[in-house]
Amino acid sequence: MVTYKKGHQISLLLIILSLAVLISSCDPYGSYPEEGEYGNSPYDGLLTWTRYPESAAYSSRSNHASAVFDGKLWVIGGYGYDGFFSDNYLEDVWCSEEGLQWTKVLDDAPWHGRRGHALAVANDKLYLIGGYAVDETAENTNDTNHYMNDVWVTEDGVTWTELTPSAPFGDRAYHGLAVIEGADDDPDTIYVIAGRNRGIAYHQDIWKSTDGQTWVRVQDSDTLGRRGAMGVTVSGTSIYILGGYAQNYEATFDSAAKRDWKKIVVFDTTTNSLSRAGSPPNSDGINYDSRAHLELVTYEGRCFIFPGASITREYENSHPNFYSTYSFTAPGTVTPDSAGSGFGPRYGYTAEVFDEKLWILGGYSLRGYEHDIWYAETEGVQL
Repeated sequence: MVTYKKGHQISLLLIILSLAVLISSCDPYGSYPEEGEYGNSPYDGLLTWTRYPESAAYSSRSNHASAVFDGKLWVIGGYGYDGFFSDNYLEDVWCSEEGLQWTKVLDDAPWHGRRGHALAVANDKLYLIGGYAVDETAENTNDTNHYMNDVWVTEDGVTWTELTPSAPFGDRAYHGLAVIEGADDDPDTIYVIAGRNRGIAYHQDIWKSTDGQTWVRVQDSDTLGRRGAMGVTVSGTSIYILGGYAQNYEATFDSAAKRDWKKIVVFDTTTNSLSRAGSPPNSDGINYDSRAHLELVTYEGRCFIFPGASITREYENSHPNFYSTYSFTAPGTVTPDSAGSGFGPRYGYTAEVFDEKLWILGGYSLRGYEHDIWYAETEGVQL
């Protein structure tokens, strides 16, 4: 054991504090990189991107969750490193009526700080499901820092009720969440898809519920594969799933399995069946590599595949193969959209369609954790 004299302890503390002040006074990333810097290709696809000149009022973060609920855009929780002694696991709730000006609704939600959780809007309620939760005001125990399978609900974003602390689908984070609207008087249905458990294991199942309390498993299949941090979107009664971290990818995947991982998985909610369809092609210098923490978004009748991080080189996102964009109207007809993304290399962000625009919120870019605001429009282009 190393010991220090009292005077040495004070000197060491002063040195640490001085370094903290020096680091906090600097902007390690400088101004926002112009498109084309760091090798990121300019965007020349179907969308027209705009970066709002001011950052959002909420702090920089990634692995948060967002939703469109009650006529507003919402950003909830996430992780944003702000120093060793800071509360980096966030439990705040923010909303915006137009996507630009943000209001803090809650600073300390009862579900504690968490990342890798997911939100669903169903039956006029907002649900928060799972994730990795950390109560940084408590001791570091298994009761305060672990993967969750709880379900919370709110009707206004302010008052949250825990429906269950332990849903039967088990602990998970970085799972997919999708909602299929009910026909006529039928209720909406929430689907929980795959996800990571305990940091090393992944699920390959799908569960559904109409109330957030009663859950039924409808799939557990190798066709889906054990994965987490994938892209998920809804088209009609189908759920599309793409990419994500895979369990034992390097150790067990042969070349054919790696090609299959690039394919879009289609879950038909009317038959509870799974299939795999087309994968993003390489064409005219626009290349695709399997990625995680990506977004798959349906906008104006077309699905877009947006940037992510490498699934083999953790958190690597600067290579062009991870921020090229693609689009399709059917899973078997994926085509390149652009070698660039419009908002640069990024992962751990969220994307929402709100007020007839497609919004990109937060995430981790080449600058670090973000709270910048990007939105896209079609500018009259037929998608």
